[in-house]
Amino acid sequence: MLHKWMAVLFLSIIPLTAFTDINEDLIKAVPTFYINSTYGFSLEFPIAWEDWVVDEQLINHGYGVKAPVVYFGLPDQKEIFAVSIFTKEQWDQLSKVEPPDGVSGDPVARNNSLWFDYSLGHYAANEDMYKRRGEVGDIMKTMEVTTAPPGNE
Repeated sequence: MLHKWMAVLFLSIIPLTAFTDINEDLIKAVPTFYINSTYGFSLEFPIAWEDWVVDEQLINHGYGVKAPVVYFGLPDQKEIFAVSIFTKEQWDQLSKVEPPDGVSGDPVARNNSLWFDYSLGHYAANEDMYKRRGEVGDIMKTMEVTTAPPGNE
């Protein structure tokens, strides 16, 4: 038991940027952290999200923009929120389009080549998922970005 707590303490004091080359199989080694080494970002989830699920899809946003979207959810609702990943050119293209199809303002975060934004799902499957939806703003405040690996720029 002491070893488990020492590992949690060790992981909690190391900056998440130290794990950018992490093996995807280890992505849930600490259940409340998500690290995406493909696009160079991480999130920290509240303990109520310890059984989170993730799904990545390439989405046609229209207007000549196809970009990856990483969906986050829980077993009761697979898509509570999504992080969209754009190049600067894609962001600029969607900035010319009125919301909800386009983007407005600044991205939530950006690294050397990618711009990140997020959106909430359109519904809550039940009362608990409604509560989890309410935590997304705080989850997004934990976003850290690192340099995107070559080929994902």
